[in-house]
Amino acid sequence: MKIKNKFKVSCLKGLKYLTAVLLTIFVIGEAYGVSLAAKTTDRYDDPEFGDAKIVSCEAAKNGGELSVDVTVKAEKRVKSADDKFYLVAINQNTNEVEYVVRGEDQETVLSDEEYTYSLGLGGTTGFGSPFHKYVIMGGPSDGIVLTAVMPMYAVAVKTYGSTTNTLGDYTVISAGEYVSHPEKIAYSDCYNPGRSKKGIQGIDRVLESGSSKYINEENADVSHVYLNINAATCFLKAPVPYETFPSWKEAMEAGYNYTYNNKYYSLVGDPATWSEILNQKGVSVTVQVQLDYRDETAPMINSKARTPGHRLYSWENNETEGREDIEAFFCWLAESLGGVASDDAYVSNWILGNEVNAYKEYQYSGDMTRDEFFLSYAQTYRMFYNAIRSYNKGAKVYVCTDKSWNTDVYGYSVKDFLDTLNSYLDDYEDGKMDWNIAAHPYSSPVSSRAMWINYGVDTTEDSTHLSMFNLCVLTDYIKNHFVHEGPDGEDIMPKVIISEVGWNGKDNEENAAASAVYAYYVAACDPMIVAFELRSMYDEPAESARGLNFGLLNEDSSPRLAFEAYGNCDRDDKDSKSYMKSAKLYKTVSQDTDGWTDLPGIPDDYKLKIYKTSYVPGRNYCHRNADYKEK
Repeated sequence: MKIKNKFKVSCLKGLKYLTAVLLTIFVIGEAYGVSLAAKTTDRYDDPEFGDAKIVSCEAAKNGGELSVDVTVKAEKRVKSADDKFYLVAINQNTNEVEYVVRGEDQETVLSDEEYTYSLGLGGTTGFGSPFHKYVIMGGPSDGIVLTAVMPMYAVAVKTYGSTTNTLGDYTVISAGEYVSHPEKIAYSDCYNPGRSKKGIQGIDRVLESGSSKYINEENADVSHVYLNINAATCFLKAPVPYETFPSWKEAMEAGYNYTYNNKYYSLVGDPATWSEILNQKGVSVTVQVQLDYRDETAPMINSKARTPGHRLYSWENNETEGREDIEAFFCWLAESLGGVASDDAYVSNWILGNEVNAYKEYQYSGDMTRDEFFLSYAQTYRMFYNAIRSYNKGAKVYVCTDKSWNTDVYGYSVKDFLDTLNSYLDDYEDGKMDWNIAAHPYSSPVSSRAMWINYGVDTTEDSTHLSMFNLCVLTDYIKNHFVHEGPDGEDIMPKVIISEVGWNGKDNEENAAASAVYAYYVAACDPMIVAFELRSMYDEPAESARGLNFGLLNEDSSPRLAFEAYGNCDRDDKDSKSYMKSAKLYKTVSQDTDGWTDLPGIPDDYKLKIYKTSYVPGRNYCHRNADYKEK
């Protein structure tokens, strides 16, 4: 009896000791990322692609808190190293895991029909808005300050039998999804419609010379201004990882001023200054962003086109380093010009690339296949869209095309490009992106002396080229083919900016002036046209060398006839028809002195009020998101 009792006591002590040892091993194992849970999951099926799916992935407002919410549905419990389902950020083309964002017990995820990983935003950061950041806690991506609206998300499990804790230990089991509705977490809602649709390129030179009179009531009276931003000019130095500097202070002293996903960036330029000046004058700002070559920005160029010597390039969409540099650049632009710094520091219209369909001239693609070209641009457009709209809900984002409607001499025809791009954007965003078109409908040929003198131009869908004479071909095609569901579920279709067009004004002043006025009327009378922007205030030397003189002013700043005509053609205190006649702006397709009403797109009952915008002087067109609060 005593022996049995002693044996019983010994067994109890042994069990307690064994339990303590196992508990210690378990705690230590969990602390170092080595889980014993695999022993409990070996009876489940091996994970396969398709065992889980993302039901929705969107930016959201939850009771005033901003987040990125990823709702998933798992089909069953699967074999894994730690019995968890993980939300991961993946490479959009290779499906490789780039960041392990957050894990949750499989049992928890399976307990409901759907489970939502809610990434609360407002993570700390050295530079840049904290309101787009999510700090990853634990796992192989521990400490990463993730810009949460940009990645493609997927579901993964830690591979059964893994004894380490690296990105390569995770198996992706769902298709990836981008974040939709980025405007729901936007810092501001800013959009300046401009006093009219009348605009110009090249105003930067006017501003630099201090001659801001050309954007006021006395002269050209433009209400839209177009500026270019080249990526290479904005990167002062190549980016470096966080560990390069012990603190943000040292990074700033070394010339770095922005952070993105735990890398420091040295980005230069002060575009906010120009935007403030212009918006304060009631002038709406359009910015075109394009990619040129520089060693520091070479990783941003597509790997199949990464050779110097070309005008502009296709963007990198496969390699993580280059793609994240692009995302950082876009987010910096969006924050700098998204109404964050001040109520006037914002851009209303953003364009990605110049005449992108003409890749032989302006979107060098090297050895890229057709599918690779469209994939690159569609994915880059998605990055650009999410960056811009996550800072400024009111901004519009555009793709840029030339005049080659049904011809592929310089790359892809405009019609082919738009059809194909639309299908790619539908695939990636379920058609819910509010995408728009920036068109360059020069006359054909570009050297034509007047708007109404064209070759290969008619008003049918089979026209070879687009011009301001047959702009209805583009707008009718949009109405018939590109109506899609918008961010709020409403039916929308792309808007159009005429972001570049012009006619030879040297030794051809009457035709150039009449063309500018008539073309403006076509744009002004079409509700689908947001703005009409003539090529330049001054001639550009490279174009002049080719015999193309599109400026409204001579080199000595004296005005050409087009400057006066363009400035006065829609004044309330002017009779437009009488003004045009007195200025001898009479040549039209019908050769009738009042025949401008016969041009396609200009209604017979034309009145000034048709093309007045909703602009109200003195109104604040920039508003803060009420859900943002200091953190």
